[in-house]
Amino acid sequence: MKYRLMNSAIMPAPGKYRMTALARGVFIGYVRDAYEGDSLVSYCGYPQNARCLSEWSGVPIPVSRRHTGPDMRDGDVLLIMTLRYRSDAPKGAPVSEDDFEYAIAEYSE
Repeated sequence: MKYRLMNSAIMPAPGKYRMTALARGVFIGYVRDAYEGDSLVSYCGYPQNARCLSEWSGVPIPVSRRHTGPDMRDGDVLLIMTLRYRSDAPKGAPVSEDDFEYAIAEYSE
């Protein structure tokens, strides 16, 4: 089982998803635990999101724009951080922890 860190709430592969909203602190705990368990895979495509999450969690989050779908396996978990709003700001604009919503989604084929 892998924890797949994403910055959008998409369904990248056919199957079933069960998504639950998380408080920021709980989300950060999942990120830390998955990293320490060597099961965290980043699909975080925005450098400012990865930088913020690295600062908040103390975990190095690499930027990756690769497609999630082909890698999905039954039992994987998506850790999702999404902006609360659609931004007109240019990419790379500063963001804060209050700009995001956090969720966890369990995937089954």
